[in-house]
Amino acid sequence: MPTVKLPNDVRVSGRKVAGVLAEASDGRVRLGIGVNANQTDGQLPAGTDTPPTSLRLETGAEVDRAQLLAAILAELEASYDAWLTSSAASG
Repeated sequence: MPTVKLPNDVRVSGRKVAGVLAEASDGRVRLGIGVNANQTDGQLPAGTDTPPTSLRLETGAEVDRAQLLAAILAELEASYDAWLTSSAASG
């Protein structure tokens, strides 16, 4: 099961598969997301505090990056819409 290690690591089986950074300024939030999608063991950095992995290594299949991006954007949009709805209801 994926876990999140604050402030920004997304881990699978204790290994970092993605990172998320958020920066707020000027009334806006900028979000940066990095995902290890199709790297092999030899392409991942060695000697890091948290051992890395990729979606390909975890699933055993190559990831379609366009589909991955579309899925991430769809989830972000749904979360933003839910936040707008809850903010309007509470405010």
